[in-house]
Amino acid sequence: MIGARAPLSVGTRFRRFFALPAERKRAFLTAIAMLVGVRIALWAATVEQVESSARRFARRTRDTRPPTPDSADRIAWAVGSAARFVPGATCLAQAIAAEALLIRAGHPAEIRLGVAKDGRGRIEAHAWTVVSGRVILGDGDLKRYVPLEPRTERA
Repeated sequence: MIGARAPLSVGTRFRRFFALPAERKRAFLTAIAMLVGVRIALWAATVEQVESSARRFARRTRDTRPPTPDSADRIAWAVGSAARFVPGATCLAQAIAAEALLIRAGHPAEIRLGVAKDGRGRIEAHAWTVVSGRVILGDGDLKRYVPLEPRTERA
């Protein structure tokens, strides 16, 4: 296949990780932990319960410093990168994890959901995360999806 990349060896992945600045390493490890927690929670609870719990966690552990301009992009990078290492890290799991980490960092984050029909007429769903009106994670082919009305937060 043209343009396909060979999988990176474990050694290469570790070298890349250790070459990252400390701030990125922390963001990546935090994202892995949050994403694993969200994945496990989604097996045992409803989406609404998981999302509500993640938001409560984010508010309880919120950083008191104002968010830095690049922290939203760093969090989005971390969650997207971590998703490659967490089995079943769907767009929904990533959106919930990213929203919680963004809120924790002081960003006004929201999850958006949309639906589209695939080529066979089946309905597909997609989740993405928005900060201050800008799609920060899950910005694939969003034009295909009809956005659902944002849910009001219950907890």
